[in-house]
This record gives sequence, structure tokens and C-alpha cells, in this order.
Amino acid sequence: MEKAKLNRRESSISRVLKTEDEEKFLQYFKDMFENRQFLNLPEKEKAPFLQELIKNINDYMGEFVAQYGTTPVDIKDKHIYFIDRSKATENEKKKIDETRIMGVQAVFAPQAQGVVMWEEYDEDKKLELATVLTHEMLHFNSFFVYEESEGLVNKRPEDLLICIQTEDYEKDILLRRRRGGLKVLTKEKDIYFGYLDEAVIEELTIRFSEEYFSHIDMLSKELEEENQLNHNFSSETRCKPISRYTYDKEREDLHELVNEIYKKNKDAFGSKEDIFNVFAKAVLGGQLLPLARLIEKTYGKGSFRILGKITAKSVQES
Repeated sequence: MEKAKLNRRESSISRVLKTEDEEKFLQYFKDMFENRQFLNLPEKEKAPFLQELIKNINDYMGEFVAQYGTTPVDIKDKHIYFIDRSKATENEKKKIDETRIMGVQAVFAPQAQGVVMWEEYDEDKKLELATVLTHEMLHFNSFFVYEESEGLVNKRPEDLLICIQTEDYEKDILLRRRRGGLKVLTKEKDIYFGYLDEAVIEELTIRFSEEYFSHIDMLSKELEEENQLNHNFSSETRCKPISRYTYDKEREDLHELVNEIYKKNKDAFGSKEDIFNVFAKAVLGGQLLPLARLIEKTYGKGSFRILGKITAKSVQES
């Protein structure tokens, strides 16, 4: 039987607050999503296998993210931007190299409505590439909120300055990003829950990989090789199994947090996965209040804000 067609969001932006023109701003993001307005860096033409891989991940991702309370975004290969260093100017090469030195493989840019792939990829390592794409496409499907600023000063890299035109006037408006998944941007220019958000996204990447990658034909050979290597390492050499996943420390901290919350709330939750789902629904579905209540119930008043602080990223780190 053919699957029911999922509703799709018109962009990754769910809300624009502190404005009387929310619909106008949401239309702006929709136009940006549809028309692919991107950063000014040379792009590498996508090979057919890349177009197919992006399509396969997007096709499966809709039903995956829907279970965490969000309406999925219909991500096309035009929304994934592979930077071509060989076509860059000297100044552009410097920017690309500086980004790569920092260890940035890829990033989702909501203010551009697309994923930027900074690192080169190896066609013989499609499984690793699929994992990175999944992580960023999950960010793409996360809950994003902007708000209209009262002024134009102190613009941050994650904010967006746009020009609104009507029959009567033309003016610049600054939209400040307020939420991005679990990340909350503060006036102090910190990003509360930044590392926790990345841990949840990578845990979702693992779950997606385990559930769907085996259905993508071009990944089957590498999956088989990886499974065999992991089996050999774990059974013969007692070494840690090979992993293509990242944010190890952050995910370890998340596991400890989930375990502790579960121990103290067994009467309300059937499994640790039920606890994790509260985090995932906050990231993808924007359901922050249930998570805040759970943290405060477990650790006491004010603990949710403390958790935000201790898992914060600076704007520079982000």
C-alpha cells in the first residue's frame, strides 16, 4: 500500500514573534526556501549519486521527524551547497581554509535556508557523507523562531537584516534568531543548550541511520563492511567499535542525564527512550515546556536554566 503523503513546512522557520507582520515574514522565508538564496561562494556541481542520496534521505526523513511532533521540510538537492575550493578566489580560499581548520564539516544556515558542506567528500565513503547530511538535515527540520528587533544595532551572524517593500514604504528590519532546535539565544550572546542540542541531533542521526540506511542501495556495501569491522573489533580485539558518529562527550553526558531522569521518574515513563523523546520533541517539535517541567520536577526550581547555562555554546563557537 502506498504511504500517505505527509504535509510539509514551507520553510524551516516555524514562527516570527514580536511583530504584526508574521505572515509576511514567513512568506519571505518561504520565498527564500523556494528560490535558493545562498552565500556568495563557488559551488561544486553535484554528481548524480549525490542528488539520489539527498532525495533518499529526505524521503525517509519525513516520517521519521513527524513522530517527534514536527511537520517536515521538503529538502531538495538545491538546498545542499557543496563548496568548490578550486574555483574560489584567494580571499574565499582563506575563509574556506579557516572554517575547515576549525573542524567544521557542514552547517545548516536558517538565514539562508540551506546546508553548507565545507569539507571535500570521498565518493568511496558515501556512508560517512550520508551521516553528515542526515545530521544537518535534522537541524533543517528543527524548530526555528525569529523575532522582530526594535532596532538595527548589534546584529549577530545568526540574525537576518531584510528589506521590506510595500506600495507605501521601504524599510530595513532586523530579525533576531530566538530559537533553533533546543538552542535558545540569549541577550548575553550565549547559546543556551547548544551542546545538548547537538547531542540530541546526533542521537537522532544514529536512530535514523540504523532504521533507514539499510534501505538505501548505494550504502549497502559500506554498511556490510562496517558491521563486519565492528564485529571483529568487539569480539576479537576488545577495542571500541568503529563509529562515524560525533559529539561523543556530549552524547555521553546526555545518556547520563536521561538515565538519571528515568531513575527518578519511573512512575511516569515506561523507558529511557520515552525520556529521550521529550528532548527530541523539544528540538524538532518546539515542545520546550514539557522538557522544562520534567527537568524542574527532577532537579528543582531553576534547574532548567542551569542546564541551559552549563550546556551553552558561545556565538563564536557556534
